[in-house]
Amino acid sequence: MAAVVNGGQEYVIGGLVAIVVTAVLVVPMLLVVVPLGLLLGTFGSLAIIVARLATGAAPTPRPVDDAVAADPVEGTPGDEPAWRSYLGAQAIGDARDAGTHVKRAASRLWDGVRELRDNAGYTEFPDSAVVAPLWLVPFGFGVATTAGAAVGSAASGVVVGGVTGTMWTAHRAAAGALRLGSTLDTRRRGAGATCVNPECLGHTTTPIVQCRCGRFHRTLRPGAFGAFRRRCVCGALLPTTIAGAVARGRLALRCPWCNDELPPGSMIDRNVRLVVTGAPGSGVSTLADAGLHAVMETVTSSGGSVSRTAGATGAATRCTAARLVWGRRAAVVTVLDAPGAVVASDVELARLHLLRDVSGIVLVIDATALPRPASKLGDGPGADPEITYRTIAGRLRDDGVDLRKLPLAIALSKADQLDAVLPGRGPAPGSAGVQDWLARQGQRSLVAAAERDFGAVRYYLTSADGESDRSPGAVVAWLLRRAGVRVPT
Repeated sequence: MAAVVNGGQEYVIGGLVAIVVTAVLVVPMLLVVVPLGLLLGTFGSLAIIVARLATGAAPTPRPVDDAVAADPVEGTPGDEPAWRSYLGAQAIGDARDAGTHVKRAASRLWDGVRELRDNAGYTEFPDSAVVAPLWLVPFGFGVATTAGAAVGSAASGVVVGGVTGTMWTAHRAAAGALRLGSTLDTRRRGAGATCVNPECLGHTTTPIVQCRCGRFHRTLRPGAFGAFRRRCVCGALLPTTIAGAVARGRLALRCPWCNDELPPGSMIDRNVRLVVTGAPGSGVSTLADAGLHAVMETVTSSGGSVSRTAGATGAATRCTAARLVWGRRAAVVTVLDAPGAVVASDVELARLHLLRDVSGIVLVIDATALPRPASKLGDGPGADPEITYRTIAGRLRDDGVDLRKLPLAIALSKADQLDAVLPGRGPAPGSAGVQDWLARQGQRSLVAAAERDFGAVRYYLTSADGESDRSPGAVVAWLLRRAGVRVPT
């Protein structure tokens, strides 16, 4: 019984000693180490963050090289062989790196506290009544230092985040303004690019840009890779707009669908795409070639220069393109010849996606195949031109094209043969005369549909003999003027 009482007295005395030690030693020491820990944690974390941000020690995100996606057409969107801007990627990496090092410093502090405890060993009662309260000092220091580090990290996060956020907002605003300005400028100039690969013939305003090192930049525009400049993997600085890339012919442009190189003048000059179509045997190819050739001769005779950039035949259509330069004006004109066999075939016609971005259409009608002239020749009437018209108009509507924004030229071909068949009874001169004659030949429904569907319709009588008033060049020149290209007359 006496032993129990004595043991209880020892614990009471030990408790009193612990209270005295806490009050006399621990509390005064905590009053010193806690503020010290707060200051050390706050300024220590700030020093770590500033040092990491200043030295840029965080790993730099590596760009995607074309070795990963060698085919620019099938590359993943956003995978560009270029370094992202600091605000586009590096800023986030630096913030994570600084936070990681602050956490590591706090972890090392607590490792030291635990090591100090382990090295001190186990202390038995009654000595533990004195030693145990003293452990509150390093524990309190650790807690205060960790809290200070949290405060310092939060404060630096607010400051750095605010500054970075402001810069990021300004960067995005500048990139957005540049992108909008580039888009509006492209539309104002009517610039674009038409692929002259006869199996493609795609139209684009966002071509692939090829650096001199051979790497392909699929989306050259202001954004995450830079607002004003981007750096290719090879180290070359590139502009962030297509217009800047092709200025003075610095970089090559390629088609985003087939990767063929685009013709000179793409994305700089006004881009005009004309489609010439008609029933089989109506003279579509003849008018397409003669019309563009006549315009080229007119430009040359006026002191300008011309260069034929392409002339090829594909499975679905023929393509003839030329660059016209006169004075301070220039245009790339692409005449797409959709042969009669294409119009007659639903399978081939379905491939004419090129109609979506057309600037004007020429419907060629064989004047000698209409019922009255054909009967004079002893032949049966040819294919109904209204069927051809409705086929092409239907394809355009299916592709979402607003016909009211397009001009249509209806060209009666083989005027020289018509004069021989119906001497003196052909169309009167001018668009109205051709329109009236065509309506009197049983094509009143075609004329009414064309006037109703298209924004502007003009009628021509053409001949392959090159007469000035019947030249196919007048057809092409009118469509060019409707597209904003005022070629010399």
